[in-house]
Amino acid sequence: MLFPKNILFDLGGVILNLDIPRTMACFKSLAGSEEEFNRIFSLLAQEEHFDRFERGQISGDDFLVRFVELAERPIDKDQVKMAWNAMLLDLPAQRINSLQKLRAKGHRLFLLSNINEIHLEEVRKIIREQHGALNFDDLFEKAYYSHEIGRRKPDIATYQWLAEDAGILAQDTLFVDDNADNIKGAREAGFWAQLHLSNTDLELAMANYLK
Repeated sequence: MLFPKNILFDLGGVILNLDIPRTMACFKSLAGSEEEFNRIFSLLAQEEHFDRFERGQISGDDFLVRFVELAERPIDKDQVKMAWNAMLLDLPAQRINSLQKLRAKGHRLFLLSNINEIHLEEVRKIIREQHGALNFDDLFEKAYYSHEIGRRKPDIATYQWLAEDAGILAQDTLFVDDNADNIKGAREAGFWAQLHLSNTDLELAMANYLK
């Protein structure tokens, strides 16, 4: 069986464990009620606040301040930041080993993450605490973070731009993500794509590529 030469990974839910409901629970607690939580998040969605943050169009401070402005009860930026980062869990050593094995097998590895400056700072802190001097980005030929490149999944143009920037062909590249919309976008851009069950064994998912 022929396999793609290149493998493009998502970060959250594939390499780093995530618990998004944990962040939602923290925000509901900050808001004080389900109704208030829904009001704030509805307004933020209308403003495309999250998308704009992931595209790097607003700063981390702007992101936090907007929550404080919309809340009816007194909250501060540190509380918002803690709630926002609550979803970020751990990076199991076995997943690092899997990436290193894939590289040793001759695969070219890349990362594409919808992320933001606050989360990336926290992810790097988690990695330092759990894995010491490991430079996470060095596990890949190149890491693409949405807020740095100004592009997000599942936009087809994002995958096309990445392929050109990385000097790879879509038909030679497998994309691994735990979000079905992102998988759909990658396939429409001509990539191979594999839907990954969030927070599960990466080595098992990559078994065929590690033979």
